[in-house]
Amino acid sequence: MDEFYVRVKGGGEICVPAGPSITTYVLIEQEDWFEKEIAFVRRLLQPGMRTIDIGANFGTYTLAMAQAVGPQGRVWAYEPTSTTARYLLKTICRNDLTNVQMIQAALSDRTGSGRLHLDAQVETNRLVADGDGEEVSLTTLDAESRLRAWGCIDFIKIDAEGGELDIVGGGGEFFAEQSPLVMFERRAAAGENEGVRSAFLARGYTLFKLIGPDTCLVPVDREERYDAFDLNLFAGKPDRAERLAAAGLLTTACAATFDAAPGAGLGLWRRQDFASSFADIRMKVDPRYRRALDAYAIWRDGARPLAERCGALFAAADLLRSLAAETQNLAVLSTAARVVHEAGRRMLTLDWLNRMLGLMRQAPPRLNEPFWPGAARYDAIQPGEDRHVWFLAATLEAYEERRAFSSQFAAPDTLSALDWLAGTRYASPAMERRRQLMAIRTGRQRERQPSPLLSKASAEHLNPQLWG
Repeated sequence: MDEFYVRVKGGGEICVPAGPSITTYVLIEQEDWFEKEIAFVRRLLQPGMRTIDIGANFGTYTLAMAQAVGPQGRVWAYEPTSTTARYLLKTICRNDLTNVQMIQAALSDRTGSGRLHLDAQVETNRLVADGDGEEVSLTTLDAESRLRAWGCIDFIKIDAEGGELDIVGGGGEFFAEQSPLVMFERRAAAGENEGVRSAFLARGYTLFKLIGPDTCLVPVDREERYDAFDLNLFAGKPDRAERLAAAGLLTTACAATFDAAPGAGLGLWRRQDFASSFADIRMKVDPRYRRALDAYAIWRDGARPLAERCGALFAAADLLRSLAAETQNLAVLSTAARVVHEAGRRMLTLDWLNRMLGLMRQAPPRLNEPFWPGAARYDAIQPGEDRHVWFLAATLEAYEERRAFSSQFAAPDTLSALDWLAGTRYASPAMERRRQLMAIRTGRQRERQPSPLLSKASAEHLNPQLWG
């Protein structure tokens, strides 16, 4: 068997190669693509919308787009590599995506033909001036717009491994006439895609990034220091931004001030399922920590304006970042790792999570103040009498989720910790899939081992057929 299908979140199946492939590994591991933006795209797109997927690859975004826009919407998917295009076509057919048109071509700043360098991993194939590779057809956004009579395009995803600037250059008329939201790669192999950002700004677009981790878009500026895990940015004209703001998906500004009622943070904390197991901890906390908890409560209040919520989140993150720098208090570090991650600083939280794990290797956790667990799913899990085990499991899971886009890219230094997690009542299909794949990757076991967590289908585990 040289191919198989993986069920993914949001519904549908992706055809992937059975051999070594980034996409194959990630979809088996996470049952979705590793970019946080894909979940946002599923919420962003509405029935009837028209979208373009440039650099469709095996079709993770193509499938998500097609299902979101529905039968009345349209998706044009561009994939130049002949082998990858065959997998994409099978994904389209398997899911009966009659609203998708696949075009085997690369977008650039000219029409004709070009040379595509074929990397060991097809996800990083890219156009080159000369050398070995596959000859592919080239086209432009302007040419395709005229040829295919797209009408009003609502969303474009551009993933071209460094070819983004040429794609924007080949769409002068298109971007002048149209007003889609555009998602594009922030970095290329050679470094920052500064030219692409400048090109969009010159065309009247504003740049945004995704926070929450996938809640909403907030504006960025030229001086912004991006998190290493932020792979993509978004660009939109004012009219598109206004529509997205009305839908609660974007804010054009984050409020500098907000009305945080004293005690709101502790009140929110007490309402969480896990909090009753920590009823004995003291409620008198550092005033700065209390303000951070109050600000975080505003962020969690969906009834408030988004600009106020985002401003409060960043204020909470700033306070917690300062507190975390000068403490070994596990409660403060855990809350900081959770809140700062939601504010879009994933890289920063890794140091705190690692520090927490180091402290807990020395002694059981002492939790004397209210806190938020590192991994969000633990909010709804009551620890009972083993609350120290619960806290360690939440911290370990948060660290494993955030230290790399996938365990494929991470050193196996937490494999023994994942073995421990698998023996607790906090084991999950997501962590068990990582554990099994890491063990295979490192040669610890030749085949996937039977696991009750992976033997049956559930909302958290869509592919038991792959683990038999």
